[in-house]
Amino acid sequence: GAPLDAREFASRSIALTELDDTIHEVFKSADEIEYERFERSLRSFESEAGISIRDDILGAFGSRVCGYLAFPETGIIPDAVTVYEIKDKEKLDKTLRMAARNLDAEIAAVEWQGHKIEYLRYNSPAEDPIRAAIGTVYFYRTDTHFYATGVGSLLSFTGTGTPNALKRMLLQKGKKTLAATRELASWIQGKTGGASGVLYF
Repeated sequence: GAPLDAREFASRSIALTELDDTIHEVFKSADEIEYERFERSLRSFESEAGISIRDDILGAFGSRVCGYLAFPETGIIPDAVTVYEIKDKEKLDKTLRMAARNLDAEIAAVEWQGHKIEYLRYNSPAEDPIRAAIGTVYFYRTDTHFYATGVGSLLSFTGTGTPNALKRMLLQKGKKTLAATRELASWIQGKTGGASGVLYF
């Protein structure tokens, strides 16, 4: 659910592995030399982490992906939170643990009002750009959904994610939003995810 003052909200139904293929194709056609550098860096990261981003991480998620962009009460840098539907919770947990161990990191957590906001804390400098980007991701998990924020979060909207973005999201949960109004909920058959605004295709 997006905050009441969310500037942008979108909900997609998409196979993340297919999206991954498309991103690679577009990147390769745009700049083949830069794409080769990226591919080498990605292969090196996956080898070091002992995981496949496509099969292990993207494969653990279902097809529903939502995200919102909102300005905090103070400041001009928007929060960006992306929400993934979890298809295989055990696979996701196993992948996160394996990646942390192989990357010389641990899954650390910030406890806040009974909620656990997690992130990857490295034991040595994250010099590789992909490793560094993943180190900016903070996430919150339930049995069915994975909330992610950070510069490196997959499919994040334009904006900066911080643990505070997740805190604001958790505070907002349960409050009435625009999408809960009877007219709008009826028009889109209740498929709003509690958003404050809806972009509907």
